[in-house]
Amino acid sequence: MSRNQLIGEIPAELGAMPVLSVLDLSSNELSGAIPPALANLRLTSLNLSSNQLSGQGSLNDVGSVVVFSWISCLDLRTLAVLTNSTLSSSSIPHNISFHYLIPEGGNDKLSYFKLKVLLPDSDLTVTSQKQIKDKLNVATPEGNFLWLFHTELSPFLIAKSQLSKKRFVYIAADSIIKGKVEDLGRMELGGYAIGAVEDCSKRLSDYISMDVLSAIQRAGAAFSWVPKEPYNEDACLLDFDVLLMEPRKLEKTLITSIMWWATGCLQQCRY
Repeated sequence: MSRNQLIGEIPAELGAMPVLSVLDLSSNELSGAIPPALANLRLTSLNLSSNQLSGQGSLNDVGSVVVFSWISCLDLRTLAVLTNSTLSSSSIPHNISFHYLIPEGGNDKLSYFKLKVLLPDSDLTVTSQKQIKDKLNVATPEGNFLWLFHTELSPFLIAKSQLSKKRFVYIAADSIIKGKVEDLGRMELGGYAIGAVEDCSKRLSDYISMDVLSAIQRAGAAFSWVPKEPYNEDACLLDFDVLLMEPRKLEKTLITSIMWWATGCLQQCRY
């Protein structure tokens, strides 16, 4: 239905067509908000570009994906591979935007232009990590802890600086994406702020002594972030290379709890 001089609003009834997989309404004269009902569809391809759409509905509701990545060493080849693999695997590449955070001292404008030369059709931004650091109060224990482990905790640093965003996908910079990243955008997290995939090639007991973990758990029995049930030594670890995050749902005690666990592990492993 592209280029058919269609006018008016997008009918909400389209959201009641479960077999619909491709929707191309581009280059028409459609106006108004995008019906929230379109979010119910399992689309493999969506194109609403070149219309006059406005209002509360947005492409974020029906397929747009915001990707963030944090790179420790400025290697633009890594980011180019990540961008290209993500776009190549997607059925809606025009709805994916990339936001790359590069090390302090890196020339973000030069890096941006180099990436755009390689990937001219990509929607991307390149920003210095210093902008994130400047938003932290590194004089506080929490701010100092976050920046001390900024590489390991980069998804949380990004989330704390992006509270205006409903959700985003964090992808480790050295990743090669082979699936459709937009499928993550359709996942429901319920009351949770973070979604991750289990990596059952790694087990909890492979990385920490269960005796040490039990001792830490007993020491923190009074805290809400310490589970009452004993840990399963055969539990799968999580793959932190790809995370779906909803920043507004992050608990205020999250960083405090991470600090507590990190300190507890260091103290127990010291003896």
